[in-house]
Amino acid sequence: MVAAVQFQTYSVEEFLNLDLPEGQEYELIDGTIVPMAEPSGEHENLRSELMVELRLESRRCQLGLLIHPKPALELGPKNTRKPDLIAIHRDAWNRQTQSQAVLKEAPSVVIEIVSTNWEEDYRNKPLWYAAFGVTELWIVDPLFTLARYPNRRNPKIQEPTIRSGS
Repeated sequence: MVAAVQFQTYSVEEFLNLDLPEGQEYELIDGTIVPMAEPSGEHENLRSELMVELRLESRRCQLGLLIHPKPALELGPKNTRKPDLIAIHRDAWNRQTQSQAVLKEAPSVVIEIVSTNWEEDYRNKPLWYAAFGVTELWIVDPLFTLARYPNRRNPKIQEPTIRSGS
């Protein structure tokens, strides 16, 4: 006799009320709790630098944007995501986060920094965020090379060449 294995799925509300272990971040994907990968030091340095520069630019241009690292976005009844950074108008943030710091409406900009899960960053995340209503997604890829993404090559761009002075 084979025992049936049951996996429990959660709603966003149940997920947000769970007492999960400290020191690990999680997302809810199709009702399943998924631990987020630990970012590299380079990834965290880039996120910190982007956050500081975007905050300064928002102030300088008087845009009224808040820049938040890893906010929880409720994409649907059984889905949450934590992008690396978001830019959101102060009023929208304050309106949505009075009871919990979980956004149910799309921020102005979502920023993802590509890491080890680069296929998900390019394939799935744009679809998830577009369905949520995000109109501007920045994918920051510090390791972008044509060798890594061979199908993204533009045939109109010539290979760079180095020539000695003629």
